[in-house]
Amino acid sequence: MSLFIIAWQFLTVIPIQRGLRPRGKELGSSMAFFPLVGMLLGGVLAFFDLILQGVFPVEIRSILILALLIIITGANHLDGFADTVDGIMGGRNRGEALKIMRDSRIGAEGAVGLVLLILMKYLCLSHLHGTWRTMGLISMPAASRWTMVLMAYMGPFARKTGQGKAFIESMHLRALTAATGTAIVGVGLLMAMKGLFILCLVGAVAILSTLYFRRRLGGITGDTLGALNEASELLFLIGAVGGQ
Repeated sequence: MSLFIIAWQFLTVIPIQRGLRPRGKELGSSMAFFPLVGMLLGGVLAFFDLILQGVFPVEIRSILILALLIIITGANHLDGFADTVDGIMGGRNRGEALKIMRDSRIGAEGAVGLVLLILMKYLCLSHLHGTWRTMGLISMPAASRWTMVLMAYMGPFARKTGQGKAFIESMHLRALTAATGTAIVGVGLLMAMKGLFILCLVGAVAILSTLYFRRRLGGITGDTLGALNEASELLFLIGAVGGQ
């Protein structure tokens, strides 16, 4: 239960147990619960969408769902996405890229990337309907948070210090296996073979992205984990739109 709480409090802004001080090994082990936390987040989004179904059209509901997800997660992954885009686009070498990514300010590339990302998510959500929409909303956060576990396992950490260092360096195969099993069972039950195909697609992108960051940055960071999560959410939604 403590590992689930660690995962929940890392991925959301909603506290369950205050004053929790996990150790390094517990941080890595808690990643086994990332897909489960994602599925619970997706359940909140789907429930919220069903409540608003008779009140607002799908376009407005889609905007409100995106806003709710951003609020619950504290926009933490969006920040990582913007920092990663800035670093990759603006850094001429590994050192410059990592320095730019650590800067709290968002550059032009990161801002444009955020706008395009949110706009694409909105368009995809607006084209999901019926039961497939509900199942997609539940599955999307689970799949995207599973890709973070996959990237963390492949590592290594690119910096000497950083928020994600303890997670990545204490990550182990058992956590990856548990997270993968949760993602496969959850998405498979909700979206059948189409969902599993989309899950494989985002998993392949996660592997390729990790290999790229290892070559470009010398490893991964907390920002690249957040960027992968956001990209995986969008990719899963695109797959869901194409598969309905």
